[in-house]
Amino acid sequence: SNPAAVAKQMAAKHRFEADHIYQYALKGYSAVIPNSAVEKIMSDPRVKSLEPDTIHYAIGKRSPDPSEENTMQEVVPTGVKRIGAYPCVIPGAVDVDVAIIDTGIDLDHPDLHVVSAVSFVSGRVISGDDDNGHGTHVAGIIAAKDNDIGVVGVVPGARLHAVKVLNKGGRGFLSSIIAGVDYVTAHADVIEVANMSIGGVGYSSAYREAIQESVNSGVVYVVAAGNEGKDVYGADGILGTSDDYTPVAFPEVITVSAMTDTDGQAGGLGDPSIYGELDDTLAHFSNFSTTVTPENPVNSFGAAIDLAAPGVDIYSTYKDGGYAKMSGTSMASPHVAGCIALYLAKYGYGDDDLITAEDIKEFRQYLIDGAEMQSFWGVVNTLDPDTKKEGPVKAGAI
Repeated sequence: SNPAAVAKQMAAKHRFEADHIYQYALKGYSAVIPNSAVEKIMSDPRVKSLEPDTIHYAIGKRSPDPSEENTMQEVVPTGVKRIGAYPCVIPGAVDVDVAIIDTGIDLDHPDLHVVSAVSFVSGRVISGDDDNGHGTHVAGIIAAKDNDIGVVGVVPGARLHAVKVLNKGGRGFLSSIIAGVDYVTAHADVIEVANMSIGGVGYSSAYREAIQESVNSGVVYVVAAGNEGKDVYGADGILGTSDDYTPVAFPEVITVSAMTDTDGQAGGLGDPSIYGELDDTLAHFSNFSTTVTPENPVNSFGAAIDLAAPGVDIYSTYKDGGYAKMSGTSMASPHVAGCIALYLAKYGYGDDDLITAEDIKEFRQYLIDGAEMQSFWGVVNTLDPDTKKEGPVKAGAI
């Protein structure tokens, strides 16, 4: 019941210093533990499990487009057009809060409404400000303001919470990511949606437990499928093994693959992207799914993939008040996170104003059922590498 006190006791006894203390999404701590103390800690009856830390990454890449420039006249990005999110009509203020668990957000960007910022990056970084650009790009896809400059997001002007867990190079420890999830869980009375355009390899029971508890607390997690062009459960196709891609493999999250759209509409008539990706096809780098665990609470044409969304040459906000194009499933995920936020801003979430895990299941299934089937993309071959054909999210269904 008091992880901070236990961590302090163990640190003093075994001569190490605890780093992150987890109190809401799970009970525990992270630390650099001397080898001589590992077995002693594992045998302590207060310890449920002990896991090695791992490195995780931002999974979006800046596009080498020489035409990029800051824009003083607002444009509607092709991704926002393709999913039918603009113009969205929400009476009154946009009353929804979205956490970006990522590299932070440009706190001074004129096109974004950032209301809080925190950092869990190890070292001297104490601000949630974005020194990489990835998190700011993700934030703009979701919530860039409709203000006559720059770009417009899926749910313009939504309140954004910067939860920085990755460093300037777009890398971070899993222990820091879990600290971010713990923070969001502690603020589940405010934050309704969390986007995680980050990923790593290897199943972690602590990571999944943290996500589960956060979902049970009422936070909807939307995550990127990953850019390895592989099965989200790894080569063995089984959840819970060392070759899983996480957090995408966890059945508690909304998983999003990336498609290419270069003209903002179906039909397959747009020019190829700068990467050579064909219009209205699944991106060659996008992870996929051939099987799904029985634990998955929803039914999707994409098996363990809930939905697809545009993720190639996506134009959005960037660090230092700028704008840029980026590609990756990192860019697909926030289109869906924005749709969840749009749904909550427009309709609310129940009579008691509390989101439950059952509500989240219904949100997911609602978007899956309203998705556009791949047969409507307008091309003979969508280049989906498997037989599980997830459809792109459609804001129009909301």
